[in-house]
Amino acid sequence: MMAPLASPLRAGSPLRDPNPTDPEGAFVQTDAILALCTFALLAGQPASSELVFQPAEGSSLTRQFVYTTEMALDDMSIEVDGEDMTPMIGDVGMEIENTMTYVVTDDFVEVDDGKVIQLQRTFDELAGESEVQVDAAVASESTEATSSSELVGASVLFTWDEDLEEYTVSAAEDGDIEQDLLDGLDMGMDLSGLLPPDDVEEGDQWEVELAGLFGLIMPGGNLAMTPDQGMPELDGFDPEVFSDMIAEYQNRALELMEEWVDGSIDATFAGLREVDGRELAVITLDIDLEIEADLASIAQSAVDALLSQVDIPVPVTVSVDVAQVAGETSGEGELLWDLEGGFGRALELSVDYEMAMDLEISADLDSESHSFGGEFEFSGIGELDVTSE
Repeated sequence: MMAPLASPLRAGSPLRDPNPTDPEGAFVQTDAILALCTFALLAGQPASSELVFQPAEGSSLTRQFVYTTEMALDDMSIEVDGEDMTPMIGDVGMEIENTMTYVVTDDFVEVDDGKVIQLQRTFDELAGESEVQVDAAVASESTEATSSSELVGASVLFTWDEDLEEYTVSAAEDGDIEQDLLDGLDMGMDLSGLLPPDDVEEGDQWEVELAGLFGLIMPGGNLAMTPDQGMPELDGFDPEVFSDMIAEYQNRALELMEEWVDGSIDATFAGLREVDGRELAVITLDIDLEIEADLASIAQSAVDALLSQVDIPVPVTVSVDVAQVAGETSGEGELLWDLEGGFGRALELSVDYEMAMDLEISADLDSESHSFGGEFEFSGIGELDVTSE
């Protein structure tokens, strides 16, 4: 017969019953030991955290998205009517710097059991700045351009429609916003697409759905950014056509993004960090993406719109036969999620990318036909800085 296991508790311990033969006392001793073991096991396990977007009703957040990109032309080749013109053109350097800033104020008008029922968004700042520096053998030129949006200063309401199971958007009270501007808007600017699908413990990993990436590329949907400086100056050219052209490109690019982008964003819950007296969850991001986009139809629409506005004395037909872009993007980032407030407090992303573009255009001018072909290789860096407070 196997001897009973010796108790690790000393005689006289307050957890040990003075009369072990008493059944009731034995139960008391067993329960105490089980409770102590359970506590020891739980103490050795990492705490589980629920990361959800759950702002309080009546709360308000000011969100700022700042994108900065730098891109340089690494190599190119150009053919005109089948003849290589690259040696004649010589070395060409091109550097592009771009900054986009979006600032909005979100007021959470109604929240029911953690779900936002109605949100009012005011567009405080929507601005872009870019500079293109071209250095060629014959001359150098620098061009600056700015962009803005008609939405600046306006307020809209996103309201959950139970029947449609989606948010509808409308101008806030006393607001006057064109319907086509409203149609392009999306409520998503909350970074929740980067969160895990379930509760996580420190060290847990998950793969971010590409929808979460799209929310970073075009937060809030199409914000109707259009150039207001540095636009081409052509006789008979209507600037609104150019603005509409850019809006169409943005809408179609957003629709086709899922087909163009492949790869992954891997997220890891790196634990908790206290910042300014608030407990923040730390999520690290590892980005590895590939893009392959066929822009021929979009480019053709742009060319047709331009030709319709320019007065050309002879019949002209221009066909964009190839407009292919392929590239790779890799980088890392960190998201800080406010556990008490239920929102993303800060996000920093930094990426490196390489991109190649192939372009083939044919044109018929009166009785003449011509062709243009170009191959361009670019590389650059990009950063995204998001804050909410």
